[in-house]
Amino acid sequence: MPQETQTEKYERMCFTKVKYPTKEQADVAARNSTRTYRETYSTYQCPFCHTWHIGHTPKKDRYVEDRKHEAYLSEMRQRKKRREMERRLKPKKGEKKRDNSGR
Repeated sequence: MPQETQTEKYERMCFTKVKYPTKEQADVAARNSTRTYRETYSTYQCPFCHTWHIGHTPKKDRYVEDRKHEAYLSEMRQRKKRREMERRLKPKKGEKKRDNSGR
């Protein structure tokens, strides 16, 4: 396979991609793309134009990202269950608090 020229590399890596002036803007775009396309995206600073681009996260890093996401979802599920339980136990308006002392 022939070696890629600098121009070809530039066209593949930079020319066709959206340029973000700051890392923060690129991070927001990466998160939105990850949600929209259900694929993992990450940010990197381009060696050609020195702006920020987003691209697919390398497979070796996806496992770590997926584990973090699973832990986050698990925490959100636990919080939701806790809130539902608190709502059930909270007396409704106009109801007296139950006296569980056995009298």
